Amino acid sequence: MAEDAGNLELHGQFADLAIDNKRFAINHYPDIARGLSQSDQYDVVCYGHDHVLHEEQIGKTQLLNPGEIMGRLGKRTFMIYDTVNRDVTITEFE
Repeated sequence: MAEDAGNLELHGQFADLAIDNKRFAINHYPDIARGLSQSDQYDVVCYGHDHVLHEEQIGKTQLLNPGEIMGRLGKRTFMIYDTVNRDVTITEFE
């Protein structure tokens, strides 16, 4: 369905993106994301499999899990990452 929408880009199981001179890795699984963050190749690594809100600095890399926006297992949260100053804003909502 997402492919048919035509207004987004699918990256498969792994995305390696350059945005505002920052290098991002995105993967679903926390163990893979942690390994990527320890490689020192990325500024930001994001994952989401366990639905647990998480923010951690590992060397130069920020390891981020925005939690879950649907609130199925707990709090409803999302993150916004500022590529200029590297700030993460976490928003929780009803």
